[in-house]
Amino acid sequence: MDKLSDEILVKLKKSITGEVKNDPVTKVLYSTDASIHKMTPLGVVFPRNLNELQRIVALADEYQVPLIPRGSGSSLAGQAIGNGLIIDCSRYLTRLVELNPEDKSAVVEPGLILDDLNRAAR
Repeated sequence: MDKLSDEILVKLKKSITGEVKNDPVTKVLYSTDASIHKMTPLGVVFPRNLNELQRIVALADEYQVPLIPRGSGSSLAGQAIGNGLIIDCSRYLTRLVELNPEDKSAVVEPGLILDDLNRAAR
């Protein structure tokens, strides 16, 4: 890993309570999706709240590191993988914030699973 990559990962680990992983096993697990593509990420972050998500985005911008948002990894064209920093919100940012049946709208955190939203909407 180059010096720039080390710097951003160290800063992330100091500035968020969520996990920052760049071990070989995590990198292998997140280097593929449902497509035929394979790309090893710089690392994977699991933000615990929206403030941490904003901090991750700000640091990635500061270091000019690409961000790859990832859900379940079921993309078929490689859009859930990349050489940048993968953000996985499915571990902690899974709340249904607001459900409005009259407007048929909902406010959710980015890691909420669609089936969970559909169950709540029923």
